[in-house]
Amino acid sequence: MERIFKLQNLNCANCASVIEAKLNQLESVSAATFTLGTQQLRITSSIEDTDMLRDQIQAVCDATEDGVVVVPFVRAPKKAQQVEDDHEHNSSLAGIIIGAIVIVVAEFTNWVPEQYLTPLLIVTFVILGWRIAWAAVKNGMKG
Repeated sequence: MERIFKLQNLNCANCASVIEAKLNQLESVSAATFTLGTQQLRITSSIEDTDMLRDQIQAVCDATEDGVVVVPFVRAPKKAQQVEDDHEHNSSLAGIIIGAIVIVVAEFTNWVPEQYLTPLLIVTFVILGWRIAWAAVKNGMKG
C-alpha cells in the first residue's frame, strides 16, 4: 500500500538519499522515493498499520539524521470556487450583442448614411474594446 509521509527538518540532500536507500533495503518496503523540495516521502510497503510504518521510518531517520520528524502527509483541502456575480457578465454580454448589432446594421444595410458610418464604427469599437485598449495603455506605460 502506498502512503505519503512528510519528513520535517530534513534539508540535507545526501542524508535524504541515505535514508531513501536504507528504506528501500527493508524487506517490508517495495519502493521509497523522497522529494527534497516538498519534503515528501512516498513509500510503498506491505505493512498495513500506518503507525508501525511511521515508527519504522522514524527509526531509520533517527539513525541517519538527528531532528527529523516523520508525520503523515495531509493534503490541503481544495479551495472552494468563488461564486461570481452574473450581473457583470450579463452587462459584458449585452455590450457585445449591442455592438455586434450596430456593426451588422452599419455594414450590411443602408440605414446609416455614409458620412456617419466611419464615426459610428469607431465609437462601437471603442465601446467594445475599451478594456483591452486600457490594459494596453497601462502595460505600455510600465514598459
